Amino acid sequence: NATVSEIKKAENAILNATGQRPTLFRPPRGIYSDFARKFLQDERYTIVLWDVSAIDWAELSPNSIVANVMNNTGTGSIILLHDSGDLVKYKGGDRTSTVKALPQIIDNLRREGYEFITIDQMIFISELMETEEKLHESDTGAITAY
Repeated sequence: NATVSEIKKAENAILNATGQRPTLFRPPRGIYSDFARKFLQDERYTIVLWDVSAIDWAELSPNSIVANVMNNTGTGSIILLHDSGDLVKYKGGDRTSTVKALPQIIDNLRREGYEFITIDQMIFISELMETEEKLHESDTGAITAY
């Protein structure tokens, strides 16, 4: 299967370059099949998507990229920026505006009180919050130790 081959090839390249097996997967363009989802789950990957796109693939001005991010970012946001390619092709795409916009995005978000954390940290915090919510749902007012 081509999907399995591509994922394994990328996994091996990352493993060889870093000494660590990847555990996070962002599907290209955010598109994946049920087969890919099941395979990734079986291989113990976490699929990571985004909720804010800078739309920088459209080669917008730096100010437009900054506005796209600032107007759509909230608590827990994952921001998508591109290093190459346009919407359809993998090649091409001038990222000059992205490079110019990024320091402004970082400064503006920090000024608004946002902190930057890794996806691993976000997953950990999310799991803690879910556990805490479940504890509160089942809370009878007494704590029982086993």
